[in-house]
Amino acid sequence: MTILKHTPLNTFKKALLVVACSTLGAISVNAQANDVSVPDTIHWTIPFGVGGGTDVWARFFSTWMSDHIQGNPTLVIDNVPGGGSINGSNLFAMRAASDGSQWIGTSASTQYPAMLQDRRVRYSYDDWTPILATPTGGVVYAQPSLGDSAEEVLNAVTNQRVKFAVQSHTGLELPVLIALDLLGADVQAVSGMRSRGEGRLAFERGEADIDFQTTSAYFSSVEPLVESGRAVPLFSLGVLNDSGEIVRDPAFPDLPTFNEVYETLHG
Repeated sequence: MTILKHTPLNTFKKALLVVACSTLGAISVNAQANDVSVPDTIHWTIPFGVGGGTDVWARFFSTWMSDHIQGNPTLVIDNVPGGGSINGSNLFAMRAASDGSQWIGTSASTQYPAMLQDRRVRYSYDDWTPILATPTGGVVYAQPSLGDSAEEVLNAVTNQRVKFAVQSHTGLELPVLIALDLLGADVQAVSGMRSRGEGRLAFERGEADIDFQTTSAYFSSVEPLVESGRAVPLFSLGVLNDSGEIVRDPAFPDLPTFNEVYETLHG
C-alpha cells in the first residue's frame, strides 16, 4: 500500500508504501493525479531485513513502479530492520520529508502493534494515505523429522515442544501463533528475528521446527526446500471469498486451509 501524507492527491507528498502481508486484507486506493512533481530519486524504506516477504515484495514492485510513475524516478530500497518493523517505521515517521522523496513499505507486523497500541509505536496510520495495497497469503511448514504430512506433524507437535523463530509475539506471526495454539501445538515462540527471512534461515539451520512465510517468500525460498524434502507444508492461511468464507488460496490450491486442518484433527 503506498501512502501519501494527509494532503490532496494532486501533490506528491510524504509517501508510505504499505505492504499488507496478511490475509486480513487491505484497502487499495487509486491515486492518479495530473501535474505531479515527482523527485528523481525515491528512497523506499523497508523496515525489515533482506530476504523476507516484504523485502521480496518491494524489490518485485520497484522496477514496475519506476517504469509507471511520471518521470521514471529511481527507487532505492533502504532496509531498516529492528523491533519487528517498529524501529524503521518510527524513524520514517519522524524523519521522512513531505516531498515525495521517501516511501515506506509495511506489513501486518507494522499494523498489528499499532492496532494493539504497543507502547513502542511512534507512528500513526492516520498520517498516511495509502496509494497501493497488495494483500497476500502465506504457508506454515515444518521440519520433515516431525512427519511426512500435516496430520502427522500436528499430531507430533501436540506431544513435544517445537520452536518457531518470530519477529515478535504481536507481529505478522500473531495469527499463525493463534492458529497453532488452536490446533493444540506446543510451540515455543523465540522472538528477535529482524525479518521473516531470518526466521526461515533459522529453520534451514535446524534451529526452528516450524516456520511461516508469505506467498512471495514462500515461492522464492521455501518451495525449493519442499521439493528437496527439507520442509513439509502444513496449511495455508486461505483467502476470503465474496461471501466472507475462508477458502483455499488460489496460489496454493493443493494446500488445505487452517480451517480444513482443524476440522480434520478436531471435527
